[in-house]
Amino acid sequence: MVFFYKIRGGPCKGELSHITLRQEDVICYVGRDKYENEALIAHGWPGDIWFHVDSVSSAHVYFRLNYDVAAAHHGNDQIPLTGAIPMDCLPENSIEDMMQIVKHNSIEGSKMASAKIVWTPHSNLKKNFDMEVGQVTYHDTKLCRYGRCHKDRARIKALEKSKSIDHTDIDLYAEKKKNERALIERRKQHKKSLARKGDGDDGLFDPIELDRKLTLYKQTRQGDEQSGIDKGVAALESLALGDPSVIFPPAFSNGDRLQNTTNPNSEGKNDSENTPIWKREYELNDHDYGDNEMALFLLERGYPRSSVVEVMRQMRTATNVEALRKLWFGLGNFPQAESLRPEINHEELLAARQEEKEVLEAIFGEDVEWIAIDNCESETSPKFILDLSVPITTYVPPERYHHESDPPPELRLEVYASPTNYPFGNEAPVLALVGGGIPQEYLHKMTVQLHEEASMKATEEEPGSPYLFTLLTHVGEMWESIVEEERAAVVKANEEARKARIDALREQQAEHQASFAQSGETSTQSIPIPSSGKFATEHERRAYAASVVAKSRSGRPANDQSNSSNPLLTKDKKYYDSGVSDASLIDDLFS
Repeated sequence: MVFFYKIRGGPCKGELSHITLRQEDVICYVGRDKYENEALIAHGWPGDIWFHVDSVSSAHVYFRLNYDVAAAHHGNDQIPLTGAIPMDCLPENSIEDMMQIVKHNSIEGSKMASAKIVWTPHSNLKKNFDMEVGQVTYHDTKLCRYGRCHKDRARIKALEKSKSIDHTDIDLYAEKKKNERALIERRKQHKKSLARKGDGDDGLFDPIELDRKLTLYKQTRQGDEQSGIDKGVAALESLALGDPSVIFPPAFSNGDRLQNTTNPNSEGKNDSENTPIWKREYELNDHDYGDNEMALFLLERGYPRSSVVEVMRQMRTATNVEALRKLWFGLGNFPQAESLRPEINHEELLAARQEEKEVLEAIFGEDVEWIAIDNCESETSPKFILDLSVPITTYVPPERYHHESDPPPELRLEVYASPTNYPFGNEAPVLALVGGGIPQEYLHKMTVQLHEEASMKATEEEPGSPYLFTLLTHVGEMWESIVEEERAAVVKANEEARKARIDALREQQAEHQASFAQSGETSTQSIPIPSSGKFATEHERRAYAASVVAKSRSGRPANDQSNSSNPLLTKDKKYYDSGVSDASLIDDLFS
C-alpha cells in the first residue's frame, strides 16, 4: 500500500536537543497514488509530520518516530511518551531528505530547479466533503512550516536505493488502533509512576491538539459565511459601499491617466476599478506608444518611462536588445567586456554556452523559449546560442492580478548572452523580467535586485563558470517580498484615499451648512436631485446623502424661534428625529 524510505537522522533541535536520532529511529512513508493518500489522511497518527510541495501536485510524504526502537535505544524517559517529535525539533538532515523525496515524487516539482516545500502535523490537515480525492487544506496556517529544496541528484540517488517495495499488506486502520492502545498503556504506566512519586499531573501537554481545537472554536464563532447574518454582511460587502477605490483608485506611476483608462466598447462606462494594474498599464502603453515597438518592449520589462524616452532619444537606430543592454548596464557599474578579455576564444565561448544550454533544456524541457536576436544569421551562431526565456516556476500570482478570472501572463526571465561575453570576461548576460502581472514599478525593483545579484556573481565566479541557474533561483525566491511590498503599498494608498474622501465630504458639508447659515435659511436643506435621476459624480451622490442625513438629525430647525415661549402652541407640533443609533449607523455606512 505504501513505500518506505530510509532517511538520515541527526540531532534534534529545541527542547529535544539532547536526543540524536538514528536512521532506524525514523520511519518515512509515501502514498503510491491519490487514493492511497486519501487513506493515509484518514488513518495517520497524531504525531506524524506531513510533507508536500507547496501549491503543486505531489506525493504525500510522512515523517514518523519509530517509538519502540527509539525508546529501547535512548530510554523511555528520553523519548516523548506521545511518540511524536514536534516539527520544530526535527533534525535538519531528516528535513532535507524529506524535502528531496517529496520534490522528486512530484511531476511538476521534479522539473523545477528548486521547489517550495510545506510541512505540518497530521492533526492540522483539514478535509472537506467537497474536496477531491487526496486533496487537503489546513486548520491553521500558523502551524505550517516552509523551506526551499534545491535538487540534489546524489542524495536522490541514494534515497531511491533505500526505497522499499510497495507494501500492500498493511492494514492502516489496525495499525492506527494499535498505536492508540499503546499510547493509552504508556499514559497509564506514566500516571502510576507519578502516583508513586506523589505527583498527579502526567505533564503530557499537546500544543498541536490545543491549537487545532482553538482554531475550530474560532471558526464556529466567526460563522460559515453562507447563512444568516454572515450572508447579509457578505451581500453588503459586495455593494462596495464606502470602498475608497471607487472614487480614489490607488495612485500609480502614471497618475490619473491610469485611473481614467476605459474600455472603448463600454459606452463610456469606467470600470477601471475592476481591472488589475498591469492590464491598465498595458492599455496605456499601447495607447501612447502603439507604433513604437522599442518603447513597448522596454516598458513591458519594467523600465520607467523617463528612462525609455531618454534611451530612444540617444539610440534612434538601435535594436530592442541594444537599447535593453544600455538600460541594463545603466543600473550599476558593470565592467565592460571589451576592456577585460579581448582575446576570448569564440570556440571556447560556444562550448561553454552549449553545455549550459543542454542543462537548461534538461531542467525546463519545452518551457524554454529560444530567442532569435536581430542581425544574427542562424540559431547555431555562437552569438546567441544562449539567448532564451524561461518561466519562474515558483511564482504564484495573487488573486488581485487576475483579470475576469483569467490569470496574468506567466513571469519569465529573459537571458541575452550574445551582447556580452558571458560566461567569460567577468560580465553577466543582459537579463530582463517580463509578465507575471507585476506592476511596472515593482518589476523594475526586481530587475534592480537581479542586477545586484548578477553583478556580484560576475565578479565572484571564475571565468567560464555558468551561474544562470543560481540567478533563476534568486528570482524564484525574491518575488514574494516584492509582491508583498506592492500589496502593502496598495493597502496604504487605499487607506489614505479613504481618509481624503472623508475629509472632502466633511469639508463639503461644512461649506454647505455655512452658506445656508449666512443666507439665514435652514442648514438642513437637501441638495436637489438632478432631473435625470442620476448624479454626475460619486461626490454629488454622497453629498446629497449627507444632506439628507443632516436634515433628519436636526429635528427642529435651529433658527426657528417662533412660538418657543408658548408651550401650548408647540405641544402638537412634531419634528422628525432619526435618533442617535440611526445616525451612527448611517455614519458607518458613508464613512
